[in-house]
Amino acid sequence: MVPGDLPQVVAMFERLQQANAGSFPRTRLVEEIFGPGRQGLEAWLQRGSDDQHLLLVDDLTPEVIGHLAIQELSLDMSPGEGSYWEPAFTRQPLFAQQQYRGRQLELTDLAVIKRFGIDPSHQGAGAGRFLLSEALRAISQDLDKVPALVILSDLVAAQKLYLTTGALCLGHVTEQNGAEITSYLFPQD
Repeated sequence: MVPGDLPQVVAMFERLQQANAGSFPRTRLVEEIFGPGRQGLEAWLQRGSDDQHLLLVDDLTPEVIGHLAIQELSLDMSPGEGSYWEPAFTRQPLFAQQQYRGRQLELTDLAVIKRFGIDPSHQGAGAGRFLLSEALRAISQDLDKVPALVILSDLVAAQKLYLTTGALCLGHVTEQNGAEITSYLFPQD
């Protein structure tokens, strides 16, 4: 994402917050951690300087209608990142059963999809499925990693999308802030 895209992406997430009464992105959490309003959303979106961003733009208007970020997990993760991702993935019993390239799957084999949102006016029309499929392709083919994600457990419609695109639900974790999240993996053949 280039700096010129940021205002459109922030505006899309503002519309998303308004449409779902602040349940995603969680208005209260964004404001507590990153600050209020537009500036808080900007800081939230820019967290993770090495993240790759995929944008979906409407063909008829030059408007951003979808966004997601991809974080490659690696050995040089900060201790804070490791302490967040380990409970979500490696401490889940189903994670231990996953193989990758003939060996036990490891945390550093993952690339995590995060900050995934679709403009409310384009939801239910295939935009989310398209953006997700592009991310899955980019992660598995371009990055040579296993796609994964975590989601707030109460975002049921998004979880249905993940399950219909081949995701394996690994389990649930309660974050330090009390939010329950569900972790998913997109196993590679």
